[in-house]
Amino acid sequence: MTDRRSFLAAAGTTGALSLAGCLSDDILGGNGNDTEDEGEEATENGTDEDQRNETSGTGDQEGTETEENEAGDDERGENNQSGDDDQTSDDEGNESNQTGNDEDEGEGGADDELADLPGESVDDFEDVDAWSPIVGDDAIEAETEEVYAGSSSARITAPESEEEATVFRTFTDGLDLSGQGLSLAIRYTGREQFDLTVQLLASDTRNRIDLRRVLTGAADRWQRVDLGVDVIEGDPDLADVREIRIVGRRRGDEGGEIEFAVDDLRRADSPDQGAVMLLFDGGLESHFTTAFEVLEEFDVQGVEAVTPEALGNEGRLTIENLEEMSEAGWDVISRPRTGSQFLGEYTPEQQEGLIRRSKGFLENRGFEDGARHFLTPRNLLSPESHDLIREYHEQAFRFGGEPNSLPITDHHNLGFLSGDEENAAATNLDQAAAYNQLAILHFVYVDDADEGVDRGYIEDVLEYIDDQDLQVVTASDLLDSGQGQLTGGSGNGGNESTNETGDGTNESDNETGGNES
Repeated sequence: MTDRRSFLAAAGTTGALSLAGCLSDDILGGNGNDTEDEGEEATENGTDEDQRNETSGTGDQEGTETEENEAGDDERGENNQSGDDDQTSDDEGNESNQTGNDEDEGEGGADDELADLPGESVDDFEDVDAWSPIVGDDAIEAETEEVYAGSSSARITAPESEEEATVFRTFTDGLDLSGQGLSLAIRYTGREQFDLTVQLLASDTRNRIDLRRVLTGAADRWQRVDLGVDVIEGDPDLADVREIRIVGRRRGDEGGEIEFAVDDLRRADSPDQGAVMLLFDGGLESHFTTAFEVLEEFDVQGVEAVTPEALGNEGRLTIENLEEMSEAGWDVISRPRTGSQFLGEYTPEQQEGLIRRSKGFLENRGFEDGARHFLTPRNLLSPESHDLIREYHEQAFRFGGEPNSLPITDHHNLGFLSGDEENAAATNLDQAAAYNQLAILHFVYVDDADEGVDRGYIEDVLEYIDDQDLQVVTASDLLDSGQGQLTGGSGNGGNESTNETGDGTNESDNETGGNES
């Protein structure tokens, strides 16, 4: 179990490094412990061993796949949903504040949404000749069939013999990206998972920032990535960016060529303050008896992802627990039970039933605000899962490995990482504070004798959040803030927090939660 001492040691190390602006090794050292599925299968904590050290991107990730700690029940989840599932509310088309990522986007379906996105485009990829491959075997060409917006996107490829596909564009007079968040639209194919890095050379390779996101689906779908800081080399000056590199790497399956398309590299002014979200997954009783109690002492709220079938079971939350948490300002969000399977392993009809019933359960018990949000079971998304989640929910979370830049441009692609990975958690908090980004810390086991975190660790995390002057937000704070700007959301640091949507803490199925991938 990760205790207070280990977090303090990690915070002391990464905090100093991030202020110094050189995180390249420690940023990621210690971020990849494996966790065991309780009684099911060995699963990996998605904070990936993969790539903690990739400053120049060698794509060493060993396919950690997105399995989480399922605490046992592998049932399909669908038919045994607690009852009122079917009345999902007319969620059919829940307006997803999305930039139009459905499959029919090939004809520039995101054009209208682009006008509603914050900021401005750095490159719309209408002229891909401005970009060049780093290696001779890499290639970039105009994509005119499956276009995100406008008449052209950029298609980037590398043969199986290459470990990554990299293209770059130079800015002779320098590009001022200081105080701004970057986002990029991406569509990859040929594999379930993908690793995306955008490198900002400011002003050369010795002074650069790597922005990164692990994508655990969905292939063949356009999605936006709000890029979080991963690695910092040297002393980069973001007011003088001379080169931008886009790097794609395999994740999981190491075979085959690398193929992906990108569009609308966008910048937007960051808020004046970074933020953190505390996401508890699995509906464990200790989330109420320990985590809720500690967060109450600090006057901040969290998010609880619940699976309806597990409520009231031994060691699990009850409806009464969730109601109390909701009244205190927590969000109770939806997490269907899929057992040992990924959501996409069910038929599209079964997937829709799982998603619809879990949402309906929350809505019918007074957690309407929380029902707008979705935690992806076991993290991996199929194309069908991707489409259904965007139809039924307004916001969705899954493993991402890094913070999220603000303001948010894709509320269905919010990335978290394990809160009990002390080095990574401390580093993410440092980065969120330094660059005014959003760190989402994901917790499953609390006060478990064998794994997870204890009370002292959570207290230390909250004290560190307060020291870093980070705003603690809930899922509804983020969604309702207007383009993820988080102005006037929950509290500052560990103090004020908002009673947000009061809908409740969730709880999730017998699977103790979605360890990241």
